[in-house]
Amino acid sequence: MVRILSLLSTGLFSVLLLGGACTVQGEGQPPKADDQGSGGEGGDQGDGGRDATDDPSESTDSTGEGGTAAPSSGDGDESGDGNGNGTGGSEPLHVTIQLGQVKQTIAGFGMADSELLEEEADALFGQEQGQIALSILRIAMDSNGQPTRDDLTWVAVEQAKARGVQTFIATVTSPPGVCKSNAEVNNGGQLIQECFELWSNGIAAFPTLVKDETGVDLLAISPQNEPDFASCGDAEPCNGSFPSAVFTGGDYVAFLKVVAPKLKANDPPVAVIGGEPSQWGRLWSDASATGSEPSNLPSPDPFNCGIPPTLCDPTDPKDGYDYGHALAGDPELWSAIDMLGTHQYDSQKATPWPSDVTDKKPVWMTEMSGRKWWPEQGPSNHIENGVAVAKWIHDALTVGEASAWLWAGYRSVLDDNGGLVAPDGSPTKRKWTLGNYSKFVRPGYKRVQVQGNAPAALLVSAFKDSQGNLAVVVINEGSAEISLPFSIAGGTAPTALTPYVTSQTDDLAEQTRLLVADGYFTATFPALSVTTLSGRH
Repeated sequence: MVRILSLLSTGLFSVLLLGGACTVQGEGQPPKADDQGSGGEGGDQGDGGRDATDDPSESTDSTGEGGTAAPSSGDGDESGDGNGNGTGGSEPLHVTIQLGQVKQTIAGFGMADSELLEEEADALFGQEQGQIALSILRIAMDSNGQPTRDDLTWVAVEQAKARGVQTFIATVTSPPGVCKSNAEVNNGGQLIQECFELWSNGIAAFPTLVKDETGVDLLAISPQNEPDFASCGDAEPCNGSFPSAVFTGGDYVAFLKVVAPKLKANDPPVAVIGGEPSQWGRLWSDASATGSEPSNLPSPDPFNCGIPPTLCDPTDPKDGYDYGHALAGDPELWSAIDMLGTHQYDSQKATPWPSDVTDKKPVWMTEMSGRKWWPEQGPSNHIENGVAVAKWIHDALTVGEASAWLWAGYRSVLDDNGGLVAPDGSPTKRKWTLGNYSKFVRPGYKRVQVQGNAPAALLVSAFKDSQGNLAVVVINEGSAEISLPFSIAGGTAPTALTPYVTSQTDDLAEQTRLLVADGYFTATFPALSVTTLSGRH
């Protein structure tokens, strides 16, 4: 949630190839599959094999408790079910990176503005060794029309700009209390209709303020951060009282019809981020997550839709959440929406784009962290947490088809995993596993299809740019090292790939180069690690 405080630290998540022990398969010959088992008949999971598909259009939307989609298991064979299940007992272990099958364009990876020392800004936004090269900064506007951290926000913008960041976005925390049904800035409450014009004018003026103070043009604004969430105190499952406001899907549409044209009238026009709920599931439904720790409670549900959400009418946009369908149901407004925003809290899973909305928009996951009361709340800095965060990113990119993924803040204000560094300021593995993506999957890269049969513990995704550069990110969530043969098809393969490993002992550590022979290679991935294979032309 946006507790716009001094959170966000970025760090490169290291990728680990067991001791760098990657071997190359024979010259020009297809690799032989490792004998690690394969998927069982009828798609059942085998001992070692899993479908590696990362294409949500080929997957079944498996809805679990709270109505959120099951996580992707990786990239893979089109004959699989897309949910990580094997495709037959005889299929060998082998993954093909299909350069000609292009998915979404990546806008970048980033974080919210935070109070940073200069060396911390270097580590987050720099592109040198030991830096994770974040490329997006998100700031927030408060109820008074000013940035939430006042002049410190301008400092953060200047720090990011000086290190090459070109993409700046903003969100809005809450309308003024006098414009809300609960008469206060904190703890939810709805924007009253009489304030639509006044508050939309304030939001539309914010990009000019940013430009005057920093010289930066905002790319986009979300007119309300987490319109599905009312802050609610400190008891489980809540995490504080802070500026927030709630909108039903219908009320959200009504307000965006007022504010969107004003944002577009700026010079240059400012893109509109629609949605941005706290849970991905509420972008496309009225469902809420459940499973807080330790009491297994449901998420706060300000519109009382219930679990399952039978108390809200899915056909009535004024009754519940479902912001994506509400926006898409107004064709004129939908044409003014440039991207859909969402967060990944509570369920910690992405939701696929629904088949009943055919005019797709880019999806930006604009805030995530290890929030108090939910899995991975910590505090922790071990590799298990780093791998868990990498799996969040993988799920967002492959199931949710996200174009951007942002962390919440550098330092946590609570005793949890809200920051990229631990509450005491010590480094964490999640910073480096984020770096496994952010440093190598650069703005403008496109995700490409990965097909085949991967060992059950591996998650694989791949990305290319227009110059022929390639980044393959492999997560090994298992307790043993795994070798896997790869082939590269549908385009020109790089002649070599350099592994960068994050593990319990390595932080985005460069390993020995792997030669690629006629598009084939085999790599070995250490236990509990994230590895980026980077090939540059």
